[in-house]
Amino acid sequence: MHWQRLYTPGGIWYAQWHMKPVINRMRRLRGQLQKLEEGIEAEESCTEVITQFLAVKGAINGAFEAYIKEVLAECANRDESERNELITALTRF
Repeated sequence: MHWQRLYTPGGIWYAQWHMKPVINRMRRLRGQLQKLEEGIEAEESCTEVITQFLAVKGAINGAFEAYIKEVLAECANRDESERNELITALTRF
């Protein structure tokens, strides 16, 4: 759920609520990065390490997509210079 206009003083509840899927993805990503690092240190097979790299890549893409879905409309509705910066950042890579 997305509660864009439901704020508590300071907006704390709103921020925690609507970003929860993004935060959860970031936590899973942290675990995957740890496993990847451990696999490299333990000199696991190339296949296992590459699989972990691909999992991390997918997790980053998923977290980025979830974040963009939550904030893109808000970011795009800012002043024109900020909107242009956003467009530049999104098209840079």
